[in-house]
Amino acid sequence: MTPGFTAKYGCMQLVWYEEHLQIGTAIQREKSLSAGIGNGRST
Repeated sequence: MTPGFTAKYGCMQLVWYEEHLQIGTAIQREKSLSAGIGNGRST
């Protein structure tokens, strides 16, 4: 993040969200993101 933004708004963490129409696709996406984090990869 840009230093000016983090200082201005006091951001400490980056948060990401996605909307899904079906719960199955949301769960599948969450699992793929978790697998990437566990392996030290970013998606």
